[in-house]
Amino acid sequence: MLRCALPNLANANTNWPTLAACIVLVTPTGGKLWRLKFRIDGKERKLAIGRYPDIGLAEARKRRDAAREQLALGSDPAREKQRSKIKAQLAVENTFAGIGAEYCAKRKRDGQNPWAPSTAIRCEYLLSRLNASIGRLPIAEIEPADVLAAVSKIESKGKLESARRTLQLASAVFRYAVATARLASDPTRDLKGALTSPTVTHYGALTEPKRVGELLRSIDEYDGSGITKIALQIAALVFVRPGELRHADWSEFNLGGARLSRRNLSDGWSVVESERSGQMRTDPRRIRINRPYTVEEAARMLGKHKQTVRSWIKDGLPTVDQSRPTMIHGHELRSYLERKRNAAKRPCQPGTLYCLKCHLPRKPALGMLEVNRDTVTTDNLKALCEACGTVMHRRIRLAAILDIFPNLAVEIREARASLLGNAKPSLNCNFGKV
Repeated sequence: MLRCALPNLANANTNWPTLAACIVLVTPTGGKLWRLKFRIDGKERKLAIGRYPDIGLAEARKRRDAAREQLALGSDPAREKQRSKIKAQLAVENTFAGIGAEYCAKRKRDGQNPWAPSTAIRCEYLLSRLNASIGRLPIAEIEPADVLAAVSKIESKGKLESARRTLQLASAVFRYAVATARLASDPTRDLKGALTSPTVTHYGALTEPKRVGELLRSIDEYDGSGITKIALQIAALVFVRPGELRHADWSEFNLGGARLSRRNLSDGWSVVESERSGQMRTDPRRIRINRPYTVEEAARMLGKHKQTVRSWIKDGLPTVDQSRPTMIHGHELRSYLERKRNAAKRPCQPGTLYCLKCHLPRKPALGMLEVNRDTVTTDNLKALCEACGTVMHRRIRLAAILDIFPNLAVEIREARASLLGNAKPSLNCNFGKV
């Protein structure tokens, strides 16, 4: 009967009933289409099942029964079919390479922690090495074995660290797809330990003068980036951490006076500690007691790592609540740091200086001190520990020398020789017995 169904000569569609609620729609051009009539929310609707004879009578019955099951569950079969088409189209468009490029673009413009240009170039290059294997696959169809096979190609070339970082970036792309509702779960979560870990080599400090000379010659012969070479040359003079040098401000340099801070070296460059490194000390007075701080804000203000601030919280620093981000009230933070600083103080009795090696107040060896003018009102005392011979320092006010060393007759003069550089030093002070 279906084969004999003819189109309407009036150029209109003709409905041929075939089985319960299922009809064949005959178009004016002679096409025969399966349709299912159903009612939902009081309205009659039709669901396209397929084209006859591509879809036979038995298959049409199966699809009709499946649609009736959806109706029994309260779902609209036509809407579910449309939703399935959209998901299939998105699965084809949402390839790993496309989502990877979208993730990289997001990280570049991320306002809180954006990628640096060099980091973006390196990450995009590592992700591009996966394009030949899984780049064109829909991200929802990628299995853990697919990712492992792609990363193992990098590992097989002996590039263990590149393979590890590529797997980390791939996991970040998958997690981004999960967060944007294009993937159910990260397929790389079960690949932990699948790659060979690279051997970490720790480089010890140079303690031999000969090797230090080799290092300085290597720096002078370095033919890479000019900025890098200048940074290496400055680091050999100032002995600050790489981060301090990289983040130094022009205000910390006095190029006309060749000064970075206060003590002159033989080459004229002045180094004790830069003003920036002095600002990185934990000073509770910098904290505003009338405002809260996040962990990141407190760490940035005090010049500490955020893990250090979290360790303070575990050690008893009160917080406003345990939500994210964790909030710390200003007066609680200041009180905690002041208590911590007071607990670390080791008071020295008159006539003693604190020895960092003995961890005790000690008297100066042979009752001798060296007094160096530090500022207009303060002096730096230097002496040898009578127990271990370690150099001891103490900064005091000029007017308090007689209070701290009451039994010494002190006469401040210009230093002519260092206490540590001579067996019988020429002191700048005249002392009696302690």
